[in-house]
Amino acid sequence: MPCPQLFLRQDEAFRRSLLPPGGRRVSVEAGVTEWWKGVIGDNGLTIGIDRYGESAPAEALAEHFGFTGEAIAKRVQKWAEGKGK
Repeated sequence: MPCPQLFLRQDEAFRRSLLPPGGRRVSVEAGVTEWWKGVIGDNGLTIGIDRYGESAPAEALAEHFGFTGEAIAKRVQKWAEGKGK
């Protein structure tokens, strides 16, 4: 989903047709996670970087913030197993 702001403006029936109630949801955003919380719900997992001002090569920042494919996969797996957010 490229734009949670637009999705949240849609009719509730349409939103539910795409994301039925009770589903488990994860958002991954290389930026602020605030908008995703309305899409994934209270029990979902938001993964993102909720701050700014860091300066370094992209690879170094990804490692620093745990925003690598491996780190994200581990975090989702842990969450899916009920061992945290």
